[in-house]
Amino acid sequence: MSVEVLAYDELPTRLTPQVAALDATDGDAPLDRSAIRRAARLGLPFSEYVALFAVDGDELLSRVTVIRRTLTTEQGPELFAGITDVVTRPGAGRRGLAGRVLRAVHARERSRGVQWALLWTHPSWGAHRLYERLGYRDLYSPPVAVRRLPARPHPRPRGYSLRRAGASDGRLLDSLFDRASRGRVGFLPRPRGSHRLRIAMGWRAARDHYVILQRSRPVGYAFAPQGPRALTVQEGVASEEKHLPALLDLIEREAHGRWLTFTATTFARDAGGLLARRGYTMWPSSHFTLMGRRIGTGSPALPSTFRKLFDDPRFSCHRSDIF
Repeated sequence: MSVEVLAYDELPTRLTPQVAALDATDGDAPLDRSAIRRAARLGLPFSEYVALFAVDGDELLSRVTVIRRTLTTEQGPELFAGITDVVTRPGAGRRGLAGRVLRAVHARERSRGVQWALLWTHPSWGAHRLYERLGYRDLYSPPVAVRRLPARPHPRPRGYSLRRAGASDGRLLDSLFDRASRGRVGFLPRPRGSHRLRIAMGWRAARDHYVILQRSRPVGYAFAPQGPRALTVQEGVASEEKHLPALLDLIEREAHGRWLTFTATTFARDAGGLLARRGYTMWPSSHFTLMGRRIGTGSPALPSTFRKLFDDPRFSCHRSDIF
């Protein structure tokens, strides 16, 4: 039987277990229909077809999921197709399936007036070469900063404190991010309720978010999952630049005696001078790589103004923007 490309709602229900198996091969918990409906209600901006699949009879072979988000540039907001969950089942590789599904995605998005497709990958993955053949080009890689903290914590910054977030703090975290991102460019605005979505779906633990308080007023947060040897900050957000030193002080106190790493967050660039003065090892990029291509009518080339966006010091990108 020939391979068909089907949308999520076109899949026969008998293939649902294979959809879950694709999730498992990619290291994710199964995202069934009820979970997709719940995520959409909470604000995850799925495309109306959610995903496209390559299907051969009773065999599910490959999948590409699509969200739609906005990239704010100097010229204004640009709607883009966020390509995610590109998976081919084991044993079905080298048949051009992912490329075929991606081309079908491009055609669907183009017909809806979407001009750009963006995705995240790693340069060392074989998929990177596939994306290059399809016209995608590297655009951005988040910086990294790392330091081993002394065993004895330094004093708490005067007037500031830190608390762990709770399950009801999603709206507060969204508000802090919105305040911090005013006047910036990048993956903005975020979908409404993005923190509530991640906490409610179990994709993030609320307690991994640290709320920074100036006296009793929230002025920032850090999303920093704990590990046995390191505290890893994946979002560092301050409502005003003047709070960046206090945010760093408090997170360093929390990480004392371990490694503190900043990755997948432009905090490592926003506070670059401060981190350098404190002796962090700093690299301008990591293995996360954003790729993009034009899928609309006209030249597939990326204009220089679009490329400059990712070098703009106002560019905002954190773990929640790595889809």
